[in-house]
Amino acid sequence: MPLTNRPIRILLIEDNQEHAELLERLLGFSEFPKFSVAIAGTLADGLAKLEGGLEDLVLLDLKLPDSTGAGTFHAVNSAVPALPIVVLSGIGDVTTAIEMVQAGAQDYLVKGHVDTHLLMRSIQYAIERKRAQVAVQSSNAELESRVNGRTADLTAVNERLQQEVADRRHAEEQLLKSNRQLTVALAELRSAQRSQAAGDRPGAPVRELDEVFRRIQQNGELVLRAPATLANPIKVGEHLQQILSAVETGRKALRRTREMTEVSVESVETVAADALVDSVMAVMKPKIREQGKAEGPKVSLVKQVDKGVEIEGDPVHLRDMLAQLVVNSISAIPRRGKVMLGARQQGSEVILFVQDDGLGITEAARQRLLNPSAAGAGTGDRTTGYALIHEVVARHRGRLEIESRKGIGTTVRVIFPSGKPASADNARRRVLVVDDDPMIREVITAYLAEDGYTVEVAGNGREGLEKFCAGDFDIVLTDRSMPEMDGDQLAREVKKRKPAVPVILLTGHGESMLAEGERPAGVDLVMSKPFTMSGLQKALAKFR
Repeated sequence: MPLTNRPIRILLIEDNQEHAELLERLLGFSEFPKFSVAIAGTLADGLAKLEGGLEDLVLLDLKLPDSTGAGTFHAVNSAVPALPIVVLSGIGDVTTAIEMVQAGAQDYLVKGHVDTHLLMRSIQYAIERKRAQVAVQSSNAELESRVNGRTADLTAVNERLQQEVADRRHAEEQLLKSNRQLTVALAELRSAQRSQAAGDRPGAPVRELDEVFRRIQQNGELVLRAPATLANPIKVGEHLQQILSAVETGRKALRRTREMTEVSVESVETVAADALVDSVMAVMKPKIREQGKAEGPKVSLVKQVDKGVEIEGDPVHLRDMLAQLVVNSISAIPRRGKVMLGARQQGSEVILFVQDDGLGITEAARQRLLNPSAAGAGTGDRTTGYALIHEVVARHRGRLEIESRKGIGTTVRVIFPSGKPASADNARRRVLVVDDDPMIREVITAYLAEDGYTVEVAGNGREGLEKFCAGDFDIVLTDRSMPEMDGDQLAREVKKRKPAVPVILLTGHGESMLAEGERPAGVDLVMSKPFTMSGLQKALAKFR
């Protein structure tokens, strides 16, 4: 310890009274530093005095009435490991004293060979050496803690890097798979193009589809063959938007192809969903009664149709498809149950559905039934007629959805474009689209214009707020990350001015935000990028 005006406090553990008094007298000769000496005649007494924690050093005789030799030192050192100890020994115990120094004592003094100068020097050096030793131990402990913390940080970083590498490999594998599928589709499409006759055959749409697949393939290859691009979300987003734009072009070409091929083979008319369901129930109810009399399952048929729902299509094909779905549901009911047959309008689409409380199907069976090429490959009554079902769905430009839980039941939905133009309802609705990406603004505008909305666009949040304040809008679609004012700020400003106007936030982090329940203030709905037209339609339909 540094020299101060405070006396250095010494605990002398010595059973020889004369030697204790001698040492006390020698320390009393010192004018600076001063010493304060406490004496204990046994190890037990010494340990009791050390519990107060006031001593600066221990002078320790190794031979005491209740302890001798090395055990005496180890007992004191264990009790006060931070306190310097100077061992007192006789001539015959010098070897033991040296061993105690090697074990941690700061010094040793031989009884009968001690003067004031030697005693003071030994005490002061012992105190300074112990202080330095404790400082080094503390520094080593702190350094070890830092090394351990840094090691843990590096381990965490390494794990994140390994996960990023694994994610990148997965993305590359998916791109390779997608590229192979696109290559096959392109080859098939080129073959179809060569087989098209000139004139009234739909060759132009096929050529457009050829170009669509070429654009998709090119953008996929650009990402696939430049792995560094995967680490650049902006570049990946640009290529994905090119692919989505190509898909939209292909969708329009397919629509024209279907329109050119379907008119001649189907009787297309406006079909009232209510009448369609009635016709199916009229056919099915007698069969259900006969089945009940024959000790088959007792099934009740229930109708649930919204008023005014209409579909553009062939009434005979639609009726056959629904009847087949009802037959499949009845076959899934072992004893007694209910089959609900209905229709409802959802935005610009009509949903026909058949729901039962039967046995349900496995996930593997559900996936197989959704696949047109594999739907008829299974066994059992539930797979009956799915070739017809898929054909009718395709001819009417619809899509198929199946939900099922084992032991709970199955719901089959067939979703078609509505017989009523969506634009009739949407023409009066004005949408403000705010995004700093001109391609995304163009895609959204095309989607909404096709659905009959009136659309105005802005390139950033500040411009969007100015247009919102100057106009009269029914809904706002905004990107999140934009210069000058981001989507979160814009949403709050919109709500300050017109709280009733819905705000939909478009973001590439939509899935993680939805999973974590994150929704910024002023935002009514979070929607992930990239999005589809049907997804956008469903989002807008929530705010009619």
